[in-house]
Amino acid sequence: MTQVKVEINDTRVQQAFTRLLSQTNNLRPFLKDIGEHMLLSVESNFDRQQAPDGTPWAPLSIAYLKSKKGPKTLTESRALRRSITYRAEEDGVSIGTNLIYGAIHQLGGTIQRQASTRELLFRVNQRTDRSRFAKRKKANFAQTVQVGAYSIKMPARPFLGVSTEDCRRILEILICHLTM
Repeated sequence: MTQVKVEINDTRVQQAFTRLLSQTNNLRPFLKDIGEHMLLSVESNFDRQQAPDGTPWAPLSIAYLKSKKGPKTLTESRALRRSITYRAEEDGVSIGTNLIYGAIHQLGGTIQRQASTRELLFRVNQRTDRSRFAKRKKANFAQTVQVGAYSIKMPARPFLGVSTEDCRRILEILICHLTM
């Protein structure tokens, strides 16, 4: 699971948490409520196209933007967004994704692509002898090409993390559990 470890250093949250610990041995209901809240918070990050701290995600490259279905970032297949889950344990809650590419989107980095051979598919107009790229079903001509090694620089687009608003909401959840 791609994870980002976040410790909340808010004095009010820590004091309320210590109080809750003194009242119960089972923190799982509280941690489950935090996990549920954080799932909603991550959804909101995807909707707003920004990091938990409110920083807008880096824009897509113009070349990539031309090839995708919509203008939004990290939403082409919605697989990353749907893969976000949480796990409430005895002493904490983890939130993350099991998709391998989640880390590169969260943290940024460079993807190294090796040289490869690819088949390009074309549809040749018999009347004009002009060709266009085509999908396999519509292609009537194929050409094999060598593609050299290259790298892709991915900017960080953090979707996991705890915002100031999340801290406020976690404190509310804590207070709610203290008054139960």
